[in-house]
Amino acid sequence: MDDAPEFISPLVDHLPKSVTVPSPRVTLGYHIGAPKKLTYYSDILNYYRALAAKSPRVRVQSIGTTDEGRECVVVFIGQRTR
Repeated sequence: MDDAPEFISPLVDHLPKSVTVPSPRVTLGYHIGAPKKLTYYSDILNYYRALAAKSPRVRVQSIGTTDEGRECVVVFIGQRTR
């Protein structure tokens, strides 16, 4: 199911998969954009943190809370540092 063509962009379909970095489908249980699936903000934060735990290229930084009391984060994604 990870290779379902309707969820793979031709811009990235040729890139190798990482065995260490989790995909959204593995973490959330469904493909992003799947019909009748809504991804809650807390689940998105969990996915970002799962990425940060597995990749040195991802960093999640809390920058405060929203008016509703939800955590607000910035996600940095960049090249590997030496």
